[in-house]
Amino acid sequence: MITLAAYVGETEDEVLGAATDPDCAAALTENNISLLKSGAIGGLNGLLAGLAPRYGLRGICLLATTSGSEPVDIAAAGRLLAAIKELLNLELDLTVLSPFAEEQEIEAPSEIDMNYR
Repeated sequence: MITLAAYVGETEDEVLGAATDPDCAAALTENNISLLKSGAIGGLNGLLAGLAPRYGLRGICLLATTSGSEPVDIAAAGRLLAAIKELLNLELDLTVLSPFAEEQEIEAPSEIDMNYR
C-alpha cells in the first residue's frame, strides 16, 4: 500500500518516505527517496501505511515537502508522481502538470487560510 502526503514546513523541494519493512525501505533509498528519520505520519496516510502489515500488505508513505503557504501545491504533487513513476517503473507524462504549476506561481491567493501555521 502506498499513501501520499504533504510534509509541511520544509522549504527544500524533496520527497521523503517511510516504510513498514526493510525491503520497502531499501526500494525507497535505491530510488533516491530519503527515509523519514523522526516524527510521525498522522492522519489517514500514517494509519493506512502503518496498518498494512496487519493485513499482510507492505506499507510505504511518500511525503512531498511543502511550505504549506498554498492550499494546493502542484509542484509537490508533481514530485510525488515522479517518485511513484520511478519507484513502480510506470510510464507517466508529468508535463501535463507544468502549466498548472506555472499558473500557481502567478496566482498565489493570499486570502485563503488553510490553518497550516
